[in-house]
Amino acid sequence: MDADEIERLDRVNRRAAEESARRLEGAPGTNDALKVLTWQYRRCDEDVVDTLLDIVEGRRIATCLRHAMSQVLLYYGLGRTVRTEEQERRLFDHPLGEDVADWRWRHETACASFLLSRSESAPELLESRSVAHKAEVILDEFSKQLGGPYMKFNCAPFLMTGLLRHRERKRYALVIGEDLIADRFREAIHETLADFERPRSHARFEKKVGKYRPILLEIDRWLDGKGENPDILEDIFDTDSPPMIPILNLTRGRTRIDHPGHATAR
Repeated sequence: MDADEIERLDRVNRRAAEESARRLEGAPGTNDALKVLTWQYRRCDEDVVDTLLDIVEGRRIATCLRHAMSQVLLYYGLGRTVRTEEQERRLFDHPLGEDVADWRWRHETACASFLLSRSESAPELLESRSVAHKAEVILDEFSKQLGGPYMKFNCAPFLMTGLLRHRERKRYALVIGEDLIADRFREAIHETLADFERPRSHARFEKKVGKYRPILLEIDRWLDGKGENPDILEDIFDTDSPPMIPILNLTRGRTRIDHPGHATAR
């Protein structure tokens, strides 16, 4: 984008931020402006991000975000737009903390997946206990899809791969033979791959199998420390989402998933 295009985008974003602020204060209308902002990732107005954090923490109420799909916008939007370590810490404290019993796949799981796929600093905030709690969510979501059409499967492998970035803090995290969680992840992957072999009577299931089999095989290789695809997070990202989504390339700087025993790139 050239300077003129960036300026035009900034003008649109300023108008969207003003409209979103009015909407979050209770003004009538739609959430279209907020959708535009949250798809701008870190170009989203910071005051809007802080307001969304206040809402998800229960500090504020926004009637425009009470509807089920608006709640999805809230959690997806936060996963895409938080930009500072303080904002990320607030997300990890709540709602992405240790109480995972009520996590929903398009809410908390999706939010954590986005955050760990695109932030350079978020993995530094992951504690081993937090990884263990999120692993339970992933394993539960894998288990619930067995025998079904895998319509709610997008976020579980996305988050599983994002958690591999815990290796930026703990070198042998989620490595087969070094971490029991990795062994459980492998078991879940192999159960799912076996389930993919059942008769496929629906085109949607066939499509899901075609998409996720190579992804799960690659995650399995990463658990062994032998992964080869640096763009795995981008491959996992829903292909039905808007284009030009800047998912991090894992080979760049601190955003790579390291092989065990290698120092994290800085």
